[in-house]
Amino acid sequence: MKKLVSILLALMLVISCMSFAVADDKPVLTVWIPVYQFGDGPDDLTFWNEHLADFAAENNCEIVVEIKGWGNYYDGAYTAMAGEGGPDVVYGPRYDFMSNGLLLPLNDYFTQEEIDNYLYWNTGLQMNGQQYCVPMMVGNARVMFYNMDILKAAGITELPATWDDFIAMCKTIKEKVPDVKPFLQNWGAGSGSAALMTSFWPMYEQAGGKILDENGYPNVDNEAGLKTLEYIKRFMDEGIFDESIVAESDAVGQFEEGKLAACVNGTGKYKSFGDYEWAFHISPAGPAGVATQVASEGMGVNAKTKYPELAVGIVKAMTSAKAMDDFHTQVYAMPKITKDSTFKDVEAFEDMYTNQADRLSVFPGFESADSFEDTLLGNIQLMLMGDLTPEQVLKETMTYYNEQLRQ
Repeated sequence: MKKLVSILLALMLVISCMSFAVADDKPVLTVWIPVYQFGDGPDDLTFWNEHLADFAAENNCEIVVEIKGWGNYYDGAYTAMAGEGGPDVVYGPRYDFMSNGLLLPLNDYFTQEEIDNYLYWNTGLQMNGQQYCVPMMVGNARVMFYNMDILKAAGITELPATWDDFIAMCKTIKEKVPDVKPFLQNWGAGSGSAALMTSFWPMYEQAGGKILDENGYPNVDNEAGLKTLEYIKRFMDEGIFDESIVAESDAVGQFEEGKLAACVNGTGKYKSFGDYEWAFHISPAGPAGVATQVASEGMGVNAKTKYPELAVGIVKAMTSAKAMDDFHTQVYAMPKITKDSTFKDVEAFEDMYTNQADRLSVFPGFESADSFEDTLLGNIQLMLMGDLTPEQVLKETMTYYNEQLRQ
């Protein structure tokens, strides 16, 4: 009997210890995010550990933040997530993450109230009505900058309101201030992405274009595409551009040096402008109004995570007003991403990023996007050289995409 009692007591002790071990076994979630601290503030790891500590304590979990270098970051994250590992929460996933099923659909994890609080919710990765990425870093909108010293020398005191007004402004500057160029675009850029980001897509959206059709494929062979190319061609036809435009790749540099009256560029470049008065607006209004593109990065959740609710909670904590206000103050200045946060970036851009977010859109990911943009760039160059009409540019670009690039 004593032996039996001893055995029972021993078993109870083992069971008790096992129960204690299970109760103390916290979920461990990993977050990958690249380095953003290049100044004198808290390092990235310290910052995120401090700002996720409350969430970890409240949810009885452990959060392991890994700060990654930018070199090969996206390829490394994709490879890890395509295998058996990878982070639970990943910064900056691309289209191929989503299209290959590596990301968790997020719609069911956010209330409508939470969605409405994000200024740029629709700039995240989306497919088939599902959201796969929550915007976190939004900024560097491509806007039209003006050298006001040049405009005033030409007798112009107001920014052009429409496409036609902009053409008229350029012709006036060409006539009255002949030692500068009125406007340039980078049609000699090394890649389609680099050229179209500032020289085509903003105007395409001003013409009312949608980059993707209802099936998630690109299609520019439409009325908006034709209006955009006809407008770009007018700069050649009316003598604002010349044949050198197909080799132009440094419009921004010429604007910074004060040699150019107007230029489309990201808002982050204003710091490098020369000693002259500058002004900006989103764009002159095209047939569909004012619009442009904005850069965006976000946070996604690994589809294989064991703890989806916790992983999404981490995303919400990282993009909260408290975390982002501190991040933009202490680590990396960018515009606010939620309505309840505080604008910490350049005051001149506050109204645009805060009150005109609906006019800013992100270039969406899609199959063979780089090859598509390279093809479109090459055909527009041929148009500017007089070898293709606008209609031919659109038809040949889409025929090549649909027959050669689209799977």
